[in-house]
Amino acid sequence: MGRGMKITLTRPLKLKEHMTVIAAIEDTDGSILLGSDSEANDGAVLFHMQKLRQLDDLPVAWGVADNAQVGLQDFAIWLRLQEWPIQDWDVFTNSARSALSEINGKARADARKAGLEPTESHVADVLLVTNFGEPHILSLGKDAAAFSVPSGHLEAIGSGGVHAKIAYAALSRVLPDIPTKMALAIEVAIQTADGCGGIGALWRMTTDGVDKEVIKGIQDAKKTN
Repeated sequence: MGRGMKITLTRPLKLKEHMTVIAAIEDTDGSILLGSDSEANDGAVLFHMQKLRQLDDLPVAWGVADNAQVGLQDFAIWLRLQEWPIQDWDVFTNSARSALSEINGKARADARKAGLEPTESHVADVLLVTNFGEPHILSLGKDAAAFSVPSGHLEAIGSGGVHAKIAYAALSRVLPDIPTKMALAIEVAIQTADGCGGIGALWRMTTDGVDKEVIKGIQDAKKTN
């Protein structure tokens, strides 16, 4: 494409009503960044919602896409029954996949009992991170898929997950700072939806716990530059 060439859209971009993004990546210092958008949709209205949770005061946290009851509450009950730190990550991965599948299966059954056809909004995807000296990012899908995310790779779930990954890859060409790239990638992804409220949270997990003010530091840095 030649320099100065303009791109003209022949028709307006169709915006979605809402876009969910939960994203995580290991930073260069061995900490883990976990971020999310700020809004949820109950089928009638949009409202602000914290989509990330920390397990008590442990270096364990997760984010959820779609059904918050399933992902933030029911799955939390299972997490609290586990022995931390995890000794065998492969065994834990299989157990977590089975647990979420069972929880999602119950949610589908409950929907049918209520006379509803189960949809993605009745179940949940989960992005789980732990850091007991060795950082781990585990992606758990509503389709019973489960995989550990390689170091340095951004994983993003939700309807805006693919958008966030594309934005992050593009930003990596011009920005070295991982937290800033991640925050901007989430912002870019959710702004393809109509009326979204912006990034909701960006946490940094170390072996000492979770810093929940990372986004504030980025915003303050922008103000001083």
